[in-house]
Amino acid sequence: MKPSKTSLMCTILAVALALRLINLTTSLWYDELYTYVNFIRGGPADALLRYRAANNHPLYSFCAWLSLCSTPGSLELSLRLPALLLGLTTIALLMRRGGALLGAPAGLIGAALLSLAPAHALYSQEARGYTGASLFVTLALLSAASQRTRRDELTLTAAIPLAIWFHAASGLVTLSLGLSALGASSPPRRALRRAWLLGHLLALICYLPILKRTMGFARRHVLGSHEQGVLDRLTQMLTALCSWDRLGIVGALLVTLVVLGAVSARRGTPEQRRFSRSALVGAGALALFWSLPGTLFFPRFVLFIQPALLALAGIGGAELARASRRPSLVVAGLLVAAATLQLPTFSRLAATPQQDLRGALRLAERWARGDLVVAGGTGGELLASYASPGVRFVEGHAELDELLSEGGRLIYIEPFAGGSVGLIAERLGAARRARVLAGLRHKVKVYELAAKSGR
Repeated sequence: MKPSKTSLMCTILAVALALRLINLTTSLWYDELYTYVNFIRGGPADALLRYRAANNHPLYSFCAWLSLCSTPGSLELSLRLPALLLGLTTIALLMRRGGALLGAPAGLIGAALLSLAPAHALYSQEARGYTGASLFVTLALLSAASQRTRRDELTLTAAIPLAIWFHAASGLVTLSLGLSALGASSPPRRALRRAWLLGHLLALICYLPILKRTMGFARRHVLGSHEQGVLDRLTQMLTALCSWDRLGIVGALLVTLVVLGAVSARRGTPEQRRFSRSALVGAGALALFWSLPGTLFFPRFVLFIQPALLALAGIGGAELARASRRPSLVVAGLLVAAATLQLPTFSRLAATPQQDLRGALRLAERWARGDLVVAGGTGGELLASYASPGVRFVEGHAELDELLSEGGRLIYIEPFAGGSVGLIAERLGAARRARVLAGLRHKVKVYELAAKSGR
């Protein structure tokens, strides 16, 4: 007896949920904590109108503030719940809307592959706007490919500003949609142009209150690194690609390229062809921006286009299954292979959270044995706000020197310490009395410091 479509959808969502609960309540990491302290904690005005750094994804900060006000439980769960729900909604969107447009088998296979994607699972457990941008970029691509009704036009008009409001870099994909609307005068193309222009106008209006700060940030980070050569940029890009938490994205791209060989643009439906062109042009826009020397662009931004690329993989899988004598076996083999390839990455995710700031604080308080615990350096003030009242924030090394001159011993935490105890100790004038008690990922270290005359 074949399983029903509803039971398959429920199974896919259940697997996706289970994989996205692995680190949902673990310690916040630096970027999440920075976002909470500077943009979420202050309320909706700070969330939507403050842009002192790119760490603020405005619409997500607002959603996290609403969740914080309405969800009982831990701080970590409240801040990350919107990311989880947005990630699961993207999977459901591929199944329902993607299945209606691209074919039910393609929608189900694409959704199943997305549920098994480690990168998507990782950012569904992070209090940032990536899954929100991914959801609305996918919705925009599906609406642009449909071009059937007035509803599709309105959906595209709304999805574009929402995607960009969740994360400005998703505009690279939505802007590339304009290429699909150029050079034709048919009514569907005119409607697409109209929706595209209106959507980006709305996005500009959303960013008007913070446009000056946004442009200043982009100018500094996109145009400010002229000294970085192309070779250096490519080396940096390859290094980032090899990072374990990026392999899910790279794997999705490779799988997509392989299965696209089984899908001929001439054999697909008009909707499939339009969707394929839009998705591939959007991926090309991201890749082009990514490869430019001097850009501050992270591989995680490919997450915006990942659901669409996996939907293309779903089309390819459905074509392969249709061409075989045992289609169910082909689909099952594809999903088992995907799950097997991603299993080591999920194991690593379960074993190592992004950055265990709470663990560092617990270790510091345990090792202090009644002595002072201080937080300083990059992120020290944030860490002190995340800690118990017994942890003190110090402004700089001069204040640390003053504390050490009183004699005794203290435990010092610096979230982004450079890793050289000698350098920090030398600046403190206590080189022989400093040692690392613990090193955590992302350069979080706990130091024991003492004055030369101390015990």
